[in-house]
Amino acid sequence: MPNVDLETGEILMSAEVVRQAREDMTEDEYTSMLLIEYEHAVHEVKQAFENRDRLKHLIFQFMDERGANGIPSDVFECVRSNTYSYLDKQRDWLPLFDIFSSDDLAKCYTPPVHGSGNWNTAQVKKFADHYGTVATEVVEKSRTLVNKLSFKRKAKE
Repeated sequence: MPNVDLETGEILMSAEVVRQAREDMTEDEYTSMLLIEYEHAVHEVKQAFENRDRLKHLIFQFMDERGANGIPSDVFECVRSNTYSYLDKQRDWLPLFDIFSSDDLAKCYTPPVHGSGNWNTAQVKKFADHYGTVATEVVEKSRTLVNKLSFKRKAKE
């Protein structure tokens, strides 16, 4: 079984293995072997990511049960960080066009050149506070909690 790059799904075979395989097979057999191995590698990568995501969920669940944002360990550093993101600003912040003045919009929104425009989140939050409840509710409704897991093996001392 060839080594597989878990990030890309690429099959990592040594040059010697590839050369020997090409010598011992017809071109059709060789390409079939490569494609079958690639299909297998893609499946293995998919399974690995699904397994990682399942374990990540269980780690978060374990932390939640204890009211913790980490798991104490002598071997690993495992910490959750909770951040907020505005994943769909383009759609969720459309009401701000009717709330903010044109001068304030010019300071927090860059109109599209190619594609969609760009919001400056810090400026939007600042202006929303000035405009009051109507604007802050628009911003808060679009806020999404993002859990990130920082995980690594501790360096041996």
